[in-house]
Amino acid sequence: MKGVVRSPRSSVTPADHPALDSLLKDLRTCHRRLTNATKAQHEELRILERLYYKSNNQHRSSMLWKKMVEMRRIGGRLIEVNLPGIVETLRRGFYSEEVISATSGNKALKGPWTHVPDLQYLSQIAKRAEQIHVLLRKAEDVYLKCYDAFALSLQDTSFIVLSVTLMAITARLNHLVQECREALYSLSAAISGLKGILYPSTPKAQLTLENVELVESARKKSDGMYYESDLGTVVERATFHEAPTMPALAVSGLDDLMTFDDDMVQDLQRYGE
Repeated sequence: MKGVVRSPRSSVTPADHPALDSLLKDLRTCHRRLTNATKAQHEELRILERLYYKSNNQHRSSMLWKKMVEMRRIGGRLIEVNLPGIVETLRRGFYSEEVISATSGNKALKGPWTHVPDLQYLSQIAKRAEQIHVLLRKAEDVYLKCYDAFALSLQDTSFIVLSVTLMAITARLNHLVQECREALYSLSAAISGLKGILYPSTPKAQLTLENVELVESARKKSDGMYYESDLGTVVERATFHEAPTMPALAVSGLDDLMTFDDDMVQDLQRYGE
């Protein structure tokens, strides 16, 4: 798929510039929130990783260890999708490639915007955010079930210290997931606002994070979707064969956008093992 198609700043009505500036400011705040939440998740998962390896021999057959495996798996998946990178990819669409290439780091994103991305660019990022929102919902379910299992294990006082530690980590991870979900709501609202300003003729009846939970609930038994134990909803290739998704670490544009091809399916299966 071709990269983003940018239009110059002059293509936007000057009266819309203040509203566009405000939305881009919201995106900066969203990026900061997701960056902080992702860093905190990474630190909690590092502690969990140490407990995982130290408990591997002693607790391998216990419920504690199995729940630790679930948390480790879903937590790693959340880190891999690189939530801040998605927002950064969106923000880069408002600057020319020359400005981004000539400026080190994210300094280019601190200056005034010079271009606007095309509608397909915005829609692809919105679609990716919806998919990640489903994954966050699944992560929240996993963490709540793990917390209940760790609380139940307190009845065995032999490993009460480990159980309490795992409960603390789980509670912290669940709080960070909720923080990421709130940030994604802000991202969805910003994208809707950008579409309304840049492409006012766009149909309004589009899937947003506000109703994605109802849509996903209605699709649970449909032929086009199935549920993995630790990944949330996985979309079959036949269902959205033309709907691209964004690589987890892509931040330079949409040149590397991919569909749910064999590599994507293998990646999802690897996390389901």
